[in-house]
Amino acid sequence: MDLIKQIDEHLNSKEDYNKERNYFRVSEIAKSKKELFNALKGNKKEKYEARTKRIFDNGNSVHSRFYKYFAEMQILVAAEIDAVKNDLIHGRLDAIITDRTKNYVVDIKSMSQWVFQKLRDEPPFDAKLQVLFYMYYTNIPQGFVLIECKNTQTIKTFYLEMTDENKKLVEKTIEELKLLKTQIEANIEPEEEVIKLEDISYIG
Repeated sequence: MDLIKQIDEHLNSKEDYNKERNYFRVSEIAKSKKELFNALKGNKKEKYEARTKRIFDNGNSVHSRFYKYFAEMQILVAAEIDAVKNDLIHGRLDAIITDRTKNYVVDIKSMSQWVFQKLRDEPPFDAKLQVLFYMYYTNIPQGFVLIECKNTQTIKTFYLEMTDENKKLVEKTIEELKLLKTQIEANIEPEEEVIKLEDISYIG
């Protein structure tokens, strides 16, 4: 019995697809306009190998573990919430926790050790923007990005507040998404953007 082969065959049998849709996901809003165009048009057909699918499943298990911790700590208000669902954006928030005086949005990430070690005072931009969107749509003006190192289970948290500057960032991004969606509906494909190395996120 070749157990590894059977596991891989099982995972490879699961369908990979990218269906056409008419809304953006909060998890992708920091991507380039070209990537968002392909996402809504269903143009990017990806076939993930079995190992990659195990990485994704491992990331999902990280979420479940922290939900359990929050529940045991009696600070969990809700988990896996449809925080925003409109014609423009859909987003599923990881968790809302409480200190019994106010609530906090929490988005849970995991990343490899070599990227984790480079984190300083700010979370990656895409993670920050994602949490700000959830804070904006839930009217909860404070939140955390919680990141766990996949290699060591070391944790870093980044506290965010809905300052005037952060609110302007969210609303500016919403307006940009509205314009982009209009262009996509007109089948106007954006040009390739030059991506700077520091803009790339390696979160998984």
